[in-house]
Amino acid sequence: MRNILTLIITATLTACSCNSGNTRVGIANPWTDCANLSEAQTIAGRTLRLPEEIAENKQVVYRAMQGNTLELVIGTNDDEIRLRRSTGKADNSGVYDSSNERQMSISGQNVTLRENEDGTTQVIYWFLADETVSISSRKPQPVEQLTELARLVINANK
Repeated sequence: MRNILTLIITATLTACSCNSGNTRVGIANPWTDCANLSEAQTIAGRTLRLPEEIAENKQVVYRAMQGNTLELVIGTNDDEIRLRRSTGKADNSGVYDSSNERQMSISGQNVTLRENEDGTTQVIYWFLADETVSISSRKPQPVEQLTELARLVINANK
């Protein structure tokens, strides 16, 4: 039994990530980089209207997962903010930590905020029918900053 388990684990690890010469082969990147918001929306099968404050930002990367998720990466490095819209009703932010969750209302929309002990946050998400919209930041932000961005996005999509 132990040999069979060892064989299964070895086969699984080999299938997921192996070296072929100098090229590392692994799980394919599910994201497609897009030239603009329209292309990303088409690939993802999702729409999202942007507030002018974001639409005018020159540092926006548009990405999509086929038929599932639309992602905008705004800014660079530590100032990076990610805005996602995807199918399903679950936190789609990609930030998995042990922050305390609390619910609040922003512009009439019920949202979930993941708040750190120091009063900062990295994630706000909310549900629209069978979809989830999230805003996440690379580094903790004052709650007021991310809730204001959420307000702008919510109002632009009413």
